[in-house]
Amino acid sequence: MFGSLTAILEIMFWKKKSPKPDPLFTAGEGTRIYPEARVFDNTGRSQKVKIGHCCWIMGEFLMEEEGRIEIGNHCYIGPGVKIWSSLPLKIGDRVFVSHGVNIHDTDSHSLSASERHARFFEKMAHGRHLVAEGKKHAAIQIEDDVWIGFNSILLKGVRIGRGAVIGAGAVITKNVDPYTVVVGNPQRVVGQSSA
Repeated sequence: MFGSLTAILEIMFWKKKSPKPDPLFTAGEGTRIYPEARVFDNTGRSQKVKIGHCCWIMGEFLMEEEGRIEIGNHCYIGPGVKIWSSLPLKIGDRVFVSHGVNIHDTDSHSLSASERHARFFEKMAHGRHLVAEGKKHAAIQIEDDVWIGFNSILLKGVRIGRGAVIGAGAVITKNVDPYTVVVGNPQRVVGQSSA
């Protein structure tokens, strides 16, 4: 079923569009990168977000340390989505990420108040961190056919199994099994999805 629908959509719409040229994105044929899509790179290196074909991209991507983001084919990254990558982060094919979702593979800052303030003043004075901030991070993986509902939060180290559905506003701190429906904070399984 997905194969024939995909072929029809490519013929009718996506193949007619070309990717927006942008040095921070590498995008496949038919991918639409909307003006609100942004890449912020705190490393000072040339980083890119690699996107497959036939995607709609409206979110923001922030990369630190070893961050890289790879998005599969036929994906939707909605407006207001924020993806923070300190490690390589992979999103599979046919993944829908609704508006307002936050995906963070890092704590972003140290748990030490004095270290947070020292790094802040360092950045103000020098425009960058001279010493890496002591913070925790763990890779996130989102497998194929996942739907992440609006305003959900995915935190470091989680793996979202194929076909899983994350309900709106859920806070995900643990792995989600394939084809399960998860809601709430704390997260809980409330049903099954299907292929």
